[in-house]
Amino acid sequence: MSQPQGHAKRAWIIAGGVVGALVLLALLGSIVLIATQSRLSSVEGPFTKEIPNVALVDDRGDPFSFSRLAGMPYALFFGYTHCPDTCPITLAKLERAKARLPGDGSSKSRIVFVTVDPPRDTPRVL
Repeated sequence: MSQPQGHAKRAWIIAGGVVGALVLLALLGSIVLIATQSRLSSVEGPFTKEIPNVALVDDRGDPFSFSRLAGMPYALFFGYTHCPDTCPITLAKLERAKARLPGDGSSKSRIVFVTVDPPRDTPRVL
């Protein structure tokens, strides 16, 4: 085989590999897009998942019921006050996201902090 034919054959192999990789990438992208669209289309608001009736106490020591939040959007966050880094950062991100809600969404929405350490997170601490 002469030198020019060897280079041409190698060029065709490389081109075929590149085309194959692009086809594979397009196929994977299509699968991700289809999966995302089907997941998003199956999630339609308003969210109507029932929350069990649990005995909670608010930061003033008064009984808290999720019925207080009926008709308004809210984010539920589980954490504890002695959490050194993740909890404060996440709560700050939630507050920033809430502030960016359009219209009066910020004033009508709530962030509900539910402690996972009730012996330490008393109403006085909260």
